[in-house]
Amino acid sequence: MKTSLLQLISKYRFHLITSVVILIIISMINYFPENKNNQDIEMKYDISLNEDYYFNHENGKYSVENPHENFKIDIEKKSFSLKPTTNQNWFAKYDIASVKVNRKKLKIFNSPEIKSEGNLVSEKHGNNFQIDYKNDENGLRQDFIIFDGPKNNVKFEVKLNLTTNLLVKQKDRYSIQLFDPHNDINKIDYKDLIVYDDSGQFLRSEMKFKRVNDKYEVNLIAYGDNVKYPVTIDPLSTSSWDHESSVDSTYTGFAVTGGCDVNGDGYDDVVIGSYGYDKDTLQDVGKIEAFYGSASGLNLSPAPPNFAAIGSQTSQLGYSVDCAGDINNDGFDDIIVGAPIFSIIDSTTTPHDTIKGVGAFYIFYGSASGLDIMNVDTFYGTQENMFLGLVVAGVGDVNNDNYDDILVSAPKFDSIQTSPSADTIKDIGIVYLYLGSSGGLSSAFNQYYLGTQKEELFGTALSGAGNVNGDPFDDILIGAYNYTDTLNQDTAIGIVHMYFGKPTGTSDTANWVEQGMRQQDHFGYSLSSLGDIDGDGDADIIIGANKFNDSEEDTLVNSFGSGAVFIYRGLKNNNIHGIEADPYTKIVGDVGNSGFGSSVSGVGDVDGDNIPDFIVGAPNYTYGYESEGAVYGFYGANTNSGVDSTYDWLVTGESNNAFLGISVSSAGHLNSDALDDVIVGAYGYGPEDKYRGAAFAYYGKLNCGLIQYGKPVFLSIPFDSTTVMSDPGICG
Repeated sequence: MKTSLLQLISKYRFHLITSVVILIIISMINYFPENKNNQDIEMKYDISLNEDYYFNHENGKYSVENPHENFKIDIEKKSFSLKPTTNQNWFAKYDIASVKVNRKKLKIFNSPEIKSEGNLVSEKHGNNFQIDYKNDENGLRQDFIIFDGPKNNVKFEVKLNLTTNLLVKQKDRYSIQLFDPHNDINKIDYKDLIVYDDSGQFLRSEMKFKRVNDKYEVNLIAYGDNVKYPVTIDPLSTSSWDHESSVDSTYTGFAVTGGCDVNGDGYDDVVIGSYGYDKDTLQDVGKIEAFYGSASGLNLSPAPPNFAAIGSQTSQLGYSVDCAGDINNDGFDDIIVGAPIFSIIDSTTTPHDTIKGVGAFYIFYGSASGLDIMNVDTFYGTQENMFLGLVVAGVGDVNNDNYDDILVSAPKFDSIQTSPSADTIKDIGIVYLYLGSSGGLSSAFNQYYLGTQKEELFGTALSGAGNVNGDPFDDILIGAYNYTDTLNQDTAIGIVHMYFGKPTGTSDTANWVEQGMRQQDHFGYSLSSLGDIDGDGDADIIIGANKFNDSEEDTLVNSFGSGAVFIYRGLKNNNIHGIEADPYTKIVGDVGNSGFGSSVSGVGDVDGDNIPDFIVGAPNYTYGYESEGAVYGFYGANTNSGVDSTYDWLVTGESNNAFLGISVSSAGHLNSDALDDVIVGAYGYGPEDKYRGAAFAYYGKLNCGLIQYGKPVFLSIPFDSTTVMSDPGICG
């Protein structure tokens, strides 16, 4: 993650009870909605090239094992069933009971026409409807495709009779879960219901269930107007890897990072922080968990995570995480993790005093087997309540020595008195640069950067900038969202400093400085490199101002504005500035008080057009749910004109106080398709006000972009009129 969010900055706003809820939703669907011919069965999906997912036809049914989800699928006329391929003991069978349009039942044929090819099965019931099944690494997708019906004020209903030895609970509006209360491994989700028509319009939908005697009745319901047929009703069956616990306030997903290959297998990996995790009687020790990529995506089998580390004291390990690059140039990427409220013992006093909140950060080194708990470097702060490690960032190779380097900040650092009569400047903030080497991270910082004013909180955002000026050295960005323009008395206007790399580290003074436009803008709240979005050969950057209020353009009436992000272009061979003085593109949030720009990340190329893309978090976004949060995607082909500021992709939290978008990051290449993927955090996701949290991964798709998969937004913000939206919910 190329940013960090300062929500718990005040002294000890950290009293939490905890739980672990890690929910990785892998979001890739290899299909497009197509026009359906009422006379012939059409295979809706692209056939998988992986024969492990191909169906076999035997004894009147189509069967296959799903190696990724560890269950066997049997499709028979008017039903499908699941059972484990491991030594677990559960089963689930769904029988199609009825399909209705405005309460009128469509005929269900006793002998429907069935076709199968590869990993696809299609079952057609005359000219009424068709059921398509697709088996792949995401699970078993089941689409009910209704060919015709009324156009206005339409209600669609699909009723399934579920027979299972598991219990059933409602997960959210679009999902149910089958679970074993005595065995946490036995979980199956029937989830992510989306309904859309042939024009790409989303229909309001919901999934419900009720118990009827010894079975369950599952209902898929949708409502629409101006409907263009065919209509697709689209749920998914998967193994569930949410790993919920019975305790709360873990804040999983508050920090996420990806785009680093810690085990050198050619697939990138992701790390998720849960800073509120408890250990025994110790609160807020914190925890990180790593999930490794593979040819088919994140490795969730047999059970995640692939690596976990827990704090040793109340330290909030995992409050910040980032890919550090390859610090020791051994071929394996490394991870930097912050623990900002770590305390140390002062052995020089009698009795020994505890110095609270000095903070700490850790380097977890990669290896052929992944991250290793025995191969970790630890660094501690020196000043009480300086909160070292509140923000961390891998910044590339600033001195061009082939070893990657890092930044770490302590935004609550107080300036040291230079004389007995001098006043200490509280919360000025400090940032340290550490350089990599063959032996790992240098034991002492190479240089430091200090804020200039009281309560500036210098270092509340950090990022590598890439190489913005065309020299051989990577550059760095440091933000201070609480900076005040003392000349105009604009409080919290925010400021960003850029320092150029050089053989000894970076320049001592900033080579480029930019501040916000108005008080309370919080300019510099988030920072990220974008790569070369305009194609001129130099790296570009993005800066978030999550409370920006454009008085000339913003018609929303709110106290803090809609938030905004600003893109600045790098300039080659210009060592005076190295970056444009004015933003190339400004994108203003379109929902008031949403916190648009609280997190930003360049995410590589998610759609295969060789132009970098980026995502923006708005964790306080409210539409259908209070502070559900949202993440917006912007594709470089549309953005590099400097004009188009309409989003290309949007996902929302779909539950109260989920705060989706509190953290966002590139995930690199999680699978073998050569397209970039993303990971986003929602630290309040789960039961309302329990703050268990979650993280979600979304895969890129060629000529498509990020997959909007499950929990679509219903009529929330107008779609980008310049982007083809024939398949929303699939390609953006």
